[in-house]
Amino acid sequence: MKRVVIAYISCLLLLLAIASPITANTGHEMEGEGKVVEGIEGWLKVTPAMSRIDFYLNDAKTDKTITDAKVKVTITMSDGKKMDKELPGTKTEETFSFMNTVDLSSKGIYSLAIVAKVQYKIGFKSYHSVKTVIFPFTYEVK
Repeated sequence: MKRVVIAYISCLLLLLAIASPITANTGHEMEGEGKVVEGIEGWLKVTPAMSRIDFYLNDAKTDKTITDAKVKVTITMSDGKKMDKELPGTKTEETFSFMNTVDLSSKGIYSLAIVAKVQYKIGFKSYHSVKTVIFPFTYEVK
């Protein structure tokens, strides 16, 4: 009987681990598509109802939120036109994201090239360096 209970609990925990959403270091659910480029993790969340895109940056090794960055996006619209937007950093509740509004009213596939210029310290001194990372994403409006 004891083995059956342990096996049941083990299976339940395994299912929860597999089915659980990916969470940010703040413990909030992270929705959208994520990519790791050069040790930096970027998450894109598109909210069509609000015509908004949110972009989250984390250090892939430490899972710490990156707030010291300049982020821009080049969007190739479904009709082929290109639009450049800056994504200013904003803290909402307990999360920090780079966001802006985007008109996603036309059906089709949108290509997003998000360029993040991340500042980071080198060693224990206050020398700063800038790492430029490009995150390619696509989003489809059906």
